[in-house]
Amino acid sequence: MNELKPCPFCGGKARWRYRKPVGWVMCKKCGASSATVSDNYEEVDCQQEAIAAWNSRVILDGCENELIVRCKDCKHYNTIGCSKGFGWCENIDRGTSDNFYCANGKQLNKESEVK
Repeated sequence: MNELKPCPFCGGKARWRYRKPVGWVMCKKCGASSATVSDNYEEVDCQQEAIAAWNSRVILDGCENELIVRCKDCKHYNTIGCSKGFGWCENIDRGTSDNFYCANGKQLNKESEVK
C-alpha cells in the first residue's frame, strides 16, 4: 500500500476505508475524506486510486489547497430544512455534512453576505 499523506486540512492521520464495493481515504481527526471509488468487488482495484486522490494536492500561486472549501463556509451550501450539522449543496445537487470539503465550492465572503 502507498503511504498516506497527512490530512491537508488538519494534519491528522488518514486511513484507508473499504465497504464493498467502494473504498475511500478518511482523516481520523477531522473526518475529511477522498471521493469514494467503486471497484467491482475487488478491493485492490480501488485502493490505489483512492490513495492517489487523497495524496494529490492543489497548489496555485504557491498556496496549497486554495480551491478546497468546507461546506459550511461555501456560498452554495443551504441548511434550510435540514437537520443540525447537515445541509444541501446547490452546486452538486446533493446532501452533505457541514464538515465535508470539496473543490467545487466558492468561499462564502461573510462580510459581503451580511445585509
